[in-house]
Amino acid sequence: MNNAQTNPALTNEQVREGIRKFGLPSEADKVASNLRVIRSTKFFEEGATLSQMRFFGSDTNIDGYWNNYKFPQQEVAVIVRGIAIDHSLHFAATPVDIYAKQQQIFEQSSYLRFRYRRRPDRLVFRAADLVPYQIVTVGNTAATIAKPGSVFQNGFYMLPEAGTVGLAAQIEMEWQLDVQSGFTLGAAVTTGATAQPVITNGGLTGAGNYISLLLLIEELTEVG
Repeated sequence: MNNAQTNPALTNEQVREGIRKFGLPSEADKVASNLRVIRSTKFFEEGATLSQMRFFGSDTNIDGYWNNYKFPQQEVAVIVRGIAIDHSLHFAATPVDIYAKQQQIFEQSSYLRFRYRRRPDRLVFRAADLVPYQIVTVGNTAATIAKPGSVFQNGFYMLPEAGTVGLAAQIEMEWQLDVQSGFTLGAAVTTGATAQPVITNGGLTGAGNYISLLLLIEELTEVG
């Protein structure tokens, strides 16, 4: 049988229509999916003492960089697929090998807890589980290296498919990092090679520290 008869060539208009609709949901689909990374950040001056922190709250001031999302969302369902913690906290400890160990102690003893639909501890992770890098020291020199392990993909701790978290629209929730008392950040250094950088758009008058909670999410919205 002639193939041209069973599969007639597309017209120019059909090709143009196919290009216009490429990547869009089909007529039968009712939900559109969008994959993105969202971030919520806390900033600290040098010498500050750390305490409990909450992320992605409804009072978050969105700046598009350090804070680009908040809950609850309107008419958007969210699936959390990956979680990560990123920070530049510089602890008050010397020499450098003690500082590195202090950071490890902070990450091992601090816990991220997720409260949803009035039920606490839907997720509980050590900060150490979610920071994809670690500080190691050789002599008096510190270096940052990626943590080994298959759970980290693109810097995220990936939740198993059966363990992904679904968040309904307009539902209050709480992402909270519990920190033991006694963790104090290092004092400001204004000169020399050990000076801390100023965090752009961090809202601090001098050099600063930050800690961010990042989520890899899939957003689901109604088509139409």
